Amino acid sequence: MKTVVAIFFGALISAASPAETKWEWIKVSQAVGQNAAWQVDKGAAEVQLTNDAFNAKLYWASPPTKLKIELRGSLKNGKLVVTEKILDSDSSGSTYNGTLQTRRWAEFASTIGADSVNLTDGWSMIGIQRSVPK
Repeated sequence: MKTVVAIFFGALISAASPAETKWEWIKVSQAVGQNAAWQVDKGAAEVQLTNDAFNAKLYWASPPTKLKIELRGSLKNGKLVVTEKILDSDSSGSTYNGTLQTRRWAEFASTIGADSVNLTDGWSMIGIQRSVPK
């Protein structure tokens, strides 16, 4: 089974063209204290999937070139365990668990598929996604 999964993700990575590599992310965190509300951050992302490893760089929406979060972890059978490093922060980050989902379809809205990463540490949620253009 591991061989099949490795071949599948290897094909996914090698088949990706530059137009397919535009990833986006969103993080929703619980705020603490009086009048607490949800905090939402988002921006562009760079994602690397190699063998059983997952690495991502999450950039601020503005300025879009400033790195906000680095994620590093393992990928096994579509399941992720990822450590978060928040840059320019006194926070030590967190460990997230989640999944990588890949879907392909006949052309719809100028796309032929999408990839989605969904992570949670029990307090916060991180979603990373890309559409695969035709």
